[in-house]
Amino acid sequence: MKKAFVIASLIIAFAGISFAALANIESEKEISWDDLPRAVQLTILEAAGGNEILEIEEIRKGDGVFYEADWIEGGEEIEVQVALDGVLLSREVEIEDGKNGDDEDSEESDED
Repeated sequence: MKKAFVIASLIIAFAGISFAALANIESEKEISWDDLPRAVQLTILEAAGGNEILEIEEIRKGDGVFYEADWIEGGEEIEVQVALDGVLLSREVEIEDGKNGDDEDSEESDED
């Protein structure tokens, strides 16, 4: 009986670890502007300020979904992440260092 309990406990523990690993799986796919929820479109338009959107991706992580959009502004690459309901989650600015060509990332977050 004790052996069966230990085996059952191990099976449950491994199942929990496997489920936790699956919950952190992230997938990305490029999508069109027309496939974005309206709230996401409005947030991206406001954030981009008239700059041409270069790429839009739908990101799925676990059971959550958010969107990323990229554009060039003042010679810098900007990337925003927007929640399904249109809330701006983050804004990243990639700055190119003119001296050695290295890229330096800085991240601004609108989360409080």
